[in-house]
Amino acid sequence: MLGPALVAELSGARDPGAVIRWGAPTGPVIPAPAARRIAYAFGLWPSVAAAGREPAKTWFVEPEPLLDGMSPVAAIRADRYTEVTLAADAFAERFRVRAAPAAATTVAP
Repeated sequence: MLGPALVAELSGARDPGAVIRWGAPTGPVIPAPAARRIAYAFGLWPSVAAAGREPAKTWFVEPEPLLDGMSPVAAIRADRYTEVTLAADAFAERFRVRAAPAAATTVAP
């Protein structure tokens, strides 16, 4: 899904190795703010991943116009959850509109 590097950036961890250690059975406890941000991002994943794995990962790190040019990861780190949710919904909606099959037409006899 998001991968250690993106989770590290999202959580504010200094390196992806910290993220891997958090997942170990005897690893350190994830700081509460980081855990909240990670859980939030994982909650967004199904919606944005409808566009595909790579477009979704790119969405998280690229500047987002609906976030005033801030990336969703940076906005999550700034605790802008409402705005990120709206941007994620808009991203997913753009994909749904592009991916929607054309309506079937019926010709009258």
